[in-house]
Amino acid sequence: MKNKGVLNLIEKLKLQSGEIDESRLKLLRLIADLIKESITKNGSAKIVVICTHNSRRSQLAEAWIVAACQYFGIDNIEASSGGTEATAFNLRMVVALRQSAFHLHTDGPRDNPFYTLQALEAMPKPHIMYSKVYDHPTNPRKHFIAFMVCDHADQKCPIITGAEHRISLPYLDPKEYDDTPMENQMYLEKVEEIGREMIFLMGEVSKR
Repeated sequence: MKNKGVLNLIEKLKLQSGEIDESRLKLLRLIADLIKESITKNGSAKIVVICTHNSRRSQLAEAWIVAACQYFGIDNIEASSGGTEATAFNLRMVVALRQSAFHLHTDGPRDNPFYTLQALEAMPKPHIMYSKVYDHPTNPRKHFIAFMVCDHADQKCPIITGAEHRISLPYLDPKEYDDTPMENQMYLEKVEEIGREMIFLMGEVSKR
């Protein structure tokens, strides 16, 4: 059964591609071509989204890639994320995703909880999300596309071993609004910003 909340959000954001800057659209189309090239070459495409702490933006992009692939019926893309160090999936981002209708079920309180993601619909194999380094054994080690979604990780890791392509795709960190009156609003806006771009990206991938 479809998650109607996520379905409605996807369909809303799908109509907002005009809000994406033209230079960004050009980059997303280029990435779509690289993903399709990887599918042709390898039978599937593996994406690792990388940010310093693997706590906010990289986790969010991973969740949205899963949701967008489900929406467009793409079953040969594997999404994961990682950081230059491991911390935890930030609870503020978990809350924002839940408020946006994503289902994230945790295994209980601990320093770095595991979350089972249900985006648009349940998956045959549970999609587990938690903070880890980008070269963690559960992540692809070769033939993957790296999305660098924060400037710090982008600068610190000029070479990502095993990546076929390394793409700079930075987003501003909502962390700067932590513990301010705008905190929740800015996290929700980040959910929609990254969602808008991942939906556009996978829409381009789905085109033949």
